Amino acid sequence: MVEYADGATPLDYEELKGLLPTHITTRGELDFLEMENINQAIIWSENLKTNDILNIEFICKLHKKMFSNVWNWAGKFRKSKKNTFFSDISNCFIDRLVVCLSFF
Repeated sequence: MVEYADGATPLDYEELKGLLPTHITTRGELDFLEMENINQAIIWSENLKTNDILNIEFICKLHKKMFSNVWNWAGKFRKSKKNTFFSDISNCFIDRLVVCLSFF
């Protein structure tokens, strides 16, 4: 069971089942492991030999690189609704956003 700070978005049971490290008990421990994984993804991204990054496939691959050591659902779209900045953005909107950004 993970303890949450006031205002933190709690994870539901299905999401917690995807937590790979079994020793996590606090949100701080979870945040630390996620940040270590994100740092590894940053290093990976510095060696990219492509500019083809504005597409859903790349975004999912990047997400997987950022969280695959922590979550078994890394690289996949969330199946539960969260009260976050992106909670109201649908996959369709993300597809359109990627297409629009690719023109810049």
